[in-house]
Amino acid sequence: MLETVTPITDIDGRVFACRQAIDSGHGFLTFLGYPEDRSQGTPEAVLTRELADHLLAHGFSKKRSGLPLGLVRLKKFRKRLGIVDGRDRQERARRAALAKPVRIVDDIDGARFRVRREQKTDLGVTILRGVEIGRPKTSPQVVLTPALAALIREWADFPMKLDAFLPFDTKILMNLRNRLGLSWHDDRAAWWAERFGDLLTLTPEDFSARHGRRPNVAADERRAVLYVENACRRRRQTGIFSI
Repeated sequence: MLETVTPITDIDGRVFACRQAIDSGHGFLTFLGYPEDRSQGTPEAVLTRELADHLLAHGFSKKRSGLPLGLVRLKKFRKRLGIVDGRDRQERARRAALAKPVRIVDDIDGARFRVRREQKTDLGVTILRGVEIGRPKTSPQVVLTPALAALIREWADFPMKLDAFLPFDTKILMNLRNRLGLSWHDDRAAWWAERFGDLLTLTPEDFSARHGRRPNVAADERRAVLYVENACRRRRQTGIFSI
C-alpha cells in the first residue's frame, strides 16, 4: 500500500486528491481519495479508466474482478458504468415485458404445456419441450403434439430410423410410441406376417427389391421361419404334440 497525494482524474473528469494507492494485482493501481469539494470522512475509491476497463472485462463481483474493493463500491461502479443488475425488481419487470410471449400448447390428451424450448428437425416437425400447467415443479418434457404423434405413426415400422432424426433419447421415443399404442415387436411381427407368402417364395434379392428390406435380413427371417416349421413338423411326427 502506497501513500500519495497526486491528483487523479476519474472517468467523468472529476479530480480527486488521493490518500492511498493500492496495487490491484493486475498491472494498475486502485486509488482512494477525496473529491475537490471534500477533504474529510472515508476516502472514495476512484473509478479510473484502467479500473473501469478491468471491471467491464472481468465482472463486478469481488471474486471475478480479483480487486481489493468491497461489494458496496463494486455495485456503485456497476451502476455508474450503466451495467444493470438483473436482480433489480424494476429491471426484471422490464425484461419480462420485453420477453417473448409464453407459448401454450396442448398434447394429444388435452394436457396443456408451457413451452420452454423448440427444436426443429429435418422431417419438418418441431419438437416442443415444456412444463405441464398445474405441475410447475416438474422438469421440461417432450410434448406429444398431434404433429409429433402423426410423425411417429408414419414411421411406425421403422422406429430406429426415426430415432436418428429426433433430438431426444431412444427411451423417450419408445415411451411416446407406447402412449400411441404402438409396439415395435407387435408391429414387426405383423409386418412379416403380411408378407409371409413372398418371404417363402421369393429369393432374398427379389424380396428386398419388392419390400425394401436388405437381402440378408430377409434370408435370416426365412431361415428362422423354416426352422420353426421343421421343428413343429418333427414334433408332430413323434407325437409330442398335435395341432
